[in-house]
Amino acid sequence: MENTSYTNDWLHPQNNELWQGEDGTSNPCPPGWRVPTKNELEAEKDSWDSSDAKGAFSSPLKLTVAGYRKGYSASLSGIGTRGDYWSSTYPDGVSYQLSFDSTDATMLRTQRANGLSVRCIKD
Repeated sequence: MENTSYTNDWLHPQNNELWQGEDGTSNPCPPGWRVPTKNELEAEKDSWDSSDAKGAFSSPLKLTVAGYRKGYSASLSGIGTRGDYWSSTYPDGVSYQLSFDSTDATMLRTQRANGLSVRCIKD
């Protein structure tokens, strides 16, 4: 049985200042780059030829179906079938992510304990 009693964040106590802009605390991107916002990822998704994994990969960003790591069990999920990418938008202790598979692409709210891919953008 998997342990589902976990925090919804990777940090305790939570810190909503992480990843906020190019100079954000613990920005995972190289200098001059940053994690995109929810609105920026939505605009990217809306520019694709199709709203699915095929559209994600054919976009200029070449987003792949890398899957993700579950925060409560550390197991991998969705490898080769879904893509999950962090945004820097964080309402109410959760973050938004861009998620896509072979049939759909959407923005979801997710617990920050999960391990998702990051695609950095440059201003």
